[in-house]
Amino acid sequence: MPSSSNVQGAVAILGGLRISRIFLTEYKEQFPVIRITTRDLNSAKAQELAKLHQEKSGILP
Repeated sequence: MPSSSNVQGAVAILGGLRISRIFLTEYKEQFPVIRITTRDLNSAKAQELAKLHQEKSGILP
């Protein structure tokens, strides 16, 4: 099977602040696409993760 250098990893996290924070900080290069689900987008934890994602991705608020 031929290998491709364009392969990128993706991960989906179904809740969990601690594991979400780890993937957003320590594994961002290995997994450039990180999707995190939450019950309440307006919760303090969800807002914290959104801000962390923006900082690590270079996205301006």
